[in-house]
Amino acid sequence: MLSPRLSPSHFLLKNPSASKLGTLRGLRANPITSSRIPRHRDSLHAPTMGLASGPPSQGANADGLVHFDELQAISGRVEMLRNRQVTFMRGFYNPKLKCFQHNPAANERPSISSTCLAVMTILKDPKMWTGVAGRASTAEICLPDMRDSLMEAEWSMDPVQTSQLLIAMTRLKQPADSPKMQAAITNLMISTASASGIDTKKKMPVSVKKLKEWASGGDGQGKGGKVASARTEQSMYLTYWCTQALFEALQGFDAEGRPYVPSDQLAEMSMLLERVSALAYDELCRQLAFNYAGDNAKFELVQLAYALLVHFETSGDLTKEGKMNLGSNDDRMPPLNMKLAEKALDVIFSSQMENGLWPQGTPIDPVGDKVRGDVGNSFVFSFDMLGSLLATISRGHVELFRQYIPQIHTSLKWAEDNVVESVLSGYCDVDTRVSSGTFLRGWRSNHLKDGGGPIMWCTAQVFLALTQMRVLLSELTNNDILMEFGGVHGIEPDATAWRQLLDADLELQGEPASLKQSLDDNLMTPIVNMESRDPLDSMTGLGLSGSSSSVKYSLILYGPPGTAKTTICTSMAKKLGWSFMTIDTADFLAEGLAHVASRMTYIFDKLKALQRCVILFDEVEEFCLDREDKTLTMESRMLTTAMLTQLNDLRRQQKCVFIVATNRLRSFDAAVTRPGRFDLIYLVGTPALKERHARFVKRLENEGIHNITQPVFDASTQKVTQELASDVVYEYLLEDWDNHVRFLNFAENEAFMESVMALVRSKQLSREAFQALLQRTMVTATIQGAVKEEYVQSMQLHVDPSVERKLFFSPGARFIQRVGQGGLMFRAPFGWGTDLETKCFAI
Repeated sequence: MLSPRLSPSHFLLKNPSASKLGTLRGLRANPITSSRIPRHRDSLHAPTMGLASGPPSQGANADGLVHFDELQAISGRVEMLRNRQVTFMRGFYNPKLKCFQHNPAANERPSISSTCLAVMTILKDPKMWTGVAGRASTAEICLPDMRDSLMEAEWSMDPVQTSQLLIAMTRLKQPADSPKMQAAITNLMISTASASGIDTKKKMPVSVKKLKEWASGGDGQGKGGKVASARTEQSMYLTYWCTQALFEALQGFDAEGRPYVPSDQLAEMSMLLERVSALAYDELCRQLAFNYAGDNAKFELVQLAYALLVHFETSGDLTKEGKMNLGSNDDRMPPLNMKLAEKALDVIFSSQMENGLWPQGTPIDPVGDKVRGDVGNSFVFSFDMLGSLLATISRGHVELFRQYIPQIHTSLKWAEDNVVESVLSGYCDVDTRVSSGTFLRGWRSNHLKDGGGPIMWCTAQVFLALTQMRVLLSELTNNDILMEFGGVHGIEPDATAWRQLLDADLELQGEPASLKQSLDDNLMTPIVNMESRDPLDSMTGLGLSGSSSSVKYSLILYGPPGTAKTTICTSMAKKLGWSFMTIDTADFLAEGLAHVASRMTYIFDKLKALQRCVILFDEVEEFCLDREDKTLTMESRMLTTAMLTQLNDLRRQQKCVFIVATNRLRSFDAAVTRPGRFDLIYLVGTPALKERHARFVKRLENEGIHNITQPVFDASTQKVTQELASDVVYEYLLEDWDNHVRFLNFAENEAFMESVMALVRSKQLSREAFQALLQRTMVTATIQGAVKEEYVQSMQLHVDPSVERKLFFSPGARFIQRVGQGGLMFRAPFGWGTDLETKCFAI
């Protein structure tokens, strides 16, 4: 659905936040197609803070916050660094082990954590790995082989490793019935429950029993499986990773559509996550209290950050519609507290050091069966924390981070300035006996000793954080553009308006078609399929298939006034769950006629930065006029050329759908309708007969009079019979369809059918009364005279470049001469202007 038009006050509104826990029942309903349900957008403007250094400052508004120009400058730098992802990470991959290594210079041992983080990074942005990673065994990095290597490795079942393994294996679609997967899930549940103070024997008997079976030989090979040691407490960092992994398993399904969490463990999972949520809320309050009391001995920044993250992941309005009802006590679930979240973020970012990182803090795992020493991987790497904050909190709350862009920029600068390089000299492949030096590039945690080379898990965490930076900056940019041009923000897909829209008849290649169905099949469905597909499903051959090859991004809708072209566009945006904005002539003339060209460049620069938005260019014929018209000035011709170039550049971005709506396609330059300029060109006609009648029947049903009858005189029998009003009205509509009814547009049809309803209610419906009402309506109808004549001719002229890239003309078109190689010139049909000549090139 679409939210109201954006204004500065929009960001002060808070929408309820959807909880993952609250979506359990819905996710179970359709295992094959289920995916994580996005949270509602909930954002607010934060206090003023200017950009410290780096990007240009001309983008800052009077509010002192970072806006379009600065966001774009930072985005460019993020993208430059992200583009080195494949080059950096592939150096850590060992094709012999079919895994990534923590540090290839140290040993030949595969690293489970590094491989899992690599999987998360690859699947976060699969397009970047085209031709390198894929499903095929011939791919340089074969993901199924990597999954098999991880399954063959020994799992320690400690919280960090097990969490990362569960996330990676779930995303790689490891079969749900794998004993190792089930043991990992149960291990995490039991260890997290024990550390949360839950009496597992009493509260989690199913999980305890399964864990005992695993320990006594449940590995499927007659040997006892490894079990994690009991814990009395664990850090919020570990709790966050465990929670993430459990949610991943809870919402995940394997390639066969089987859930990873068996139904007999759902109630225990629910109880566990509620307990974790309560503990996280308490810890969040406790750490904030320590901070504001100045008790630095007890305050822990990392604990605060990850308590906030767990609070965001597990909070929600479970008592409302869609709540989980699996034996849980919803009253124990604290709601999302935005005031605490804002305070916590302020503390976190104000604690950032000058170099863009955060203080070391206490070890990740200070208690339990194994206390690690003072080494880098015992402490949270700053980019691990930053990436988690951006990934979790920015979902629906992106504006919370606007005031902290300067701090995020400082972290970006650290990543730019601290790329570490090393050479694996003397590396020798034992099979080929070929020795060569391999360059390694990446990052190294600031908690590790200086002087070492790059580390894989550090490198992957930096790239994951950079990807989240890109998402954050993109969404903030979207907000700025939509606010500037009065756009409407997309919230979630809602097909209600699309279903209620009256359909129109269409004719493609001489065959009858439906406008709504054609738009659905050729434009919206491919987009939905592209957005909802699993990253693995797009992997074919050596790499990734071209996901956008079948997706259409540009469309012309033409037809007479009042045929709901704008309503069609807004309904499409709502169905997709995309944002919507309109650009019209007034936008281009905002700075006066003398500055139209520069204004056009300004507007399109903004539009090219948009993502997931339906852009409507409404009534912009003045910027697409036929350049062959000798009455046009040179300025008009240049504007047309500039507009065509800008539209073409916008189409190449493949990030938004843009639609040109016009009542006068005949006035457009021939290059506008040339094959390849727009993906689809559809005539939007008046509502189809069956649609009008169906809407009338719905009116009768809504009033409870669908069985009402009308007296009808039968001329053949000279008798009066009683017939259903719906049948009588259909007969009358059909009789006058070609001459009158067809030419009533959407609004006129609604008013006319309401008057017909009044006749039905009063039992005064007759052929004479119907025709008299129709005649009165036609007096003020929009489609009559020249408009009607043009519409009739338009119904025979359908341009659909998506179908064999050919142009179809009405039978009245007259051949003039051959133009160039393979080109023909036609004089336009009657009603399109006797002097108008259209150049067309059939491919």
